Amino acid sequence: MLDGSGISIVFPALASDTVTGIEMIDIGGSGANSVTLDLQSVLDMSDTTDTLMIVGGTDDSVTAVGFTATGGTETSGGVTFDVYTNAGATLWIDQDMQIAV
Repeated sequence: MLDGSGISIVFPALASDTVTGIEMIDIGGSGANSVTLDLQSVLDMSDTTDTLMIVGGTDDSVTAVGFTATGGTETSGGVTFDVYTNAGATLWIDQDMQIAV
């Protein structure tokens, strides 16, 4: 979980090997935080499933560049996620969060 507020992470701006081997990001923190992802970011981070879960609160936001809502949902750990896809990558985004695609 991010520890703080006002944190913005733009994954496409990072080198492809900066963040790897993860399947979930919690940007909840103590205030509004944001994350920006694209297809390559998700593929680089998720080594095994090419699926990334993002958890956060109502004041947190995700910008998912190039992703499209499937209209489906998934539930894990009591959290309901909206599902977005882009080619071979899948995002599960907490329904509580603000989402821009």
